[in-house]
Amino acid sequence: MAKNLSIGTWNVAWRKPLSSAAMTIRQRLFAADPDVVCLTEADANFLENSGHTTAAVADYGYPFLGNRRKVILWSKAPWEDIDTVGDAE
Repeated sequence: MAKNLSIGTWNVAWRKPLSSAAMTIRQRLFAADPDVVCLTEADANFLENSGHTTAAVADYGYPFLGNRRKVILWSKAPWEDIDTVGDAE
């Protein structure tokens, strides 16, 4: 029997990874025990040290501002065949 895949998503709205809001977001997301998490408008370190993360490259059409990423994906399992750019056009 196939296992269901649980996905959590949240628009972090550029909250700092060490802020109280960020801690609340992480607590709520991981309380649901998701297999995959998709964050938008997040710092690349938002989910650091907790599973496996990958992020879009920094140039996503906005001015480059440090660790900001438009999309971050987290998984319980390691990612394979990662493409952080996609189609060059």
